[in-house]
Amino acid sequence: MELYELRRALEEIGVEWEIANQPVDASTRIGYLPSEGVEPLEQQETLARDLLDQSLGAAPPPVPAHDLRDVGGRSYVTPIRDQEQCLSCVAFAACAVVEGTLRVQEHGPDLEVDLSEACLYYCVAAGEGRTCFGETGGWQPKKALAAIQADGVPDEACFPYTSGDQACSACSDWRSRATRITGMVKLESHPAMKEWVATRGPAIASMMVYEDFQAYGGGAAYRHVLGNEIGGHAVTIVGYDDPGGYWILKNSWGENWGEAGFGRIAYGECGIDSGMLGVDTVISPS
Repeated sequence: MELYELRRALEEIGVEWEIANQPVDASTRIGYLPSEGVEPLEQQETLARDLLDQSLGAAPPPVPAHDLRDVGGRSYVTPIRDQEQCLSCVAFAACAVVEGTLRVQEHGPDLEVDLSEACLYYCVAAGEGRTCFGETGGWQPKKALAAIQADGVPDEACFPYTSGDQACSACSDWRSRATRITGMVKLESHPAMKEWVATRGPAIASMMVYEDFQAYGGGAAYRHVLGNEIGGHAVTIVGYDDPGGYWILKNSWGENWGEAGFGRIAYGECGIDSGMLGVDTVISPS
């Protein structure tokens, strides 16, 4: 897909999102794998459109729009990270949802929390045979959250993230520094997803990434316009807007993608809302 083709397609269809100055190469960044019992991504796209249709007659959410980055002028969302060249998006989405949930739970938008994606991916996922690249790359959100529930994930300083397959080198006292969750909750309808985000915190979502998503530069909600499928990706939902008809997502591709690392995506688009996962109570290390 060439950018001039995308620009022409956006103009012809009348979609208003902008093309980024420097599109991201997503081919080594999209590592979402469906969990057992979860539909393949192609079916998730159909399911998302069906759920959107069903939501049209549903009761309205607690509030018509909610953005965890701006709740009374304060943000409950931790900063944008960059997974770089590794299929570790699930680890980043899992850490982001736990970090954000902890801030909401503790009513602490300024709470310092930065969890180790490296420990989650290079220790736990790698222990299951997952890698940064190739056919063994990527992971399942349920497995990531199950690991945080069972053993927890330590702070970033315990095992700082760099991209590329590497040995597990977490600090020796990582267990005593680990943050845990008591469980996960599957969100299977638009009302449930919105109520969760409005009252409990962020949620993990998965989506099919197409070539044009790499070039998304904000300005309006993303809708797929042009390009082939690349693969599955995990992101963190941090808000929604019913008047605008979109979700607000936190990506893990650095601040140069989208809207300073965040993005807006239309309801029912790319399977984004075929199902989401929230986390129950977060337990900080004592």
